[in-house]
Amino acid sequence: MLRIAVISVALSWLTGLHPPAVAGAEYALVPGESEVGFRVKFLFGTARGRFDTFSAGAVVENGILLAAHAVIECKSINTFNTIRDRHLRSEHFFSCEAHPLLRFVSTRVTPRGGGRYALRGKLTMRGITHEIELEGELSRSEQGLGYAFQAEGTVNRGDWEITWMKNRRGRNLLIRDRIEIKIEGELEPADTATG
Repeated sequence: MLRIAVISVALSWLTGLHPPAVAGAEYALVPGESEVGFRVKFLFGTARGRFDTFSAGAVVENGILLAAHAVIECKSINTFNTIRDRHLRSEHFFSCEAHPLLRFVSTRVTPRGGGRYALRGKLTMRGITHEIELEGELSRSEQGLGYAFQAEGTVNRGDWEITWMKNRRGRNLLIRDRIEIKIEGELEPADTATG
């Protein structure tokens, strides 16, 4: 996991999106104990999915969340439907061939009390970057080595030019515009998070 975390930080610097320089200890989400998921409503119900390959972490000092970041492999999208996943990887949606990584880097973290935070940051998909806000929560893990972490929020797919199944008036014919995203899992010190 340390190798993945180092690679993700290097990629972030190369692409111009990197975690802010803040004092504190670096923690990484533990593979197998963490998930990057989403859900979106469509004509016939709700589609749920996740990304199977990612690296994410946070900077924490004295139990206080200071920053968070994530690098997600686009092709690892998994809705447990092979045909749908292939379509989601296409240029109609994530355009994974041209844009293999999704990235989030926090720009401001505001404590709200009780271990809750407002995380404002930049989300990049399809080569397009927009600022979003997530609701986060951080608490000491039961094992005492790290923290339980989660962040969730809603984005509008149109902001990243994902307009498949919209008519000329911009109305959605099949899939809702709002996508709910959630990152959750166990944070451990980056030099010990191995999964």
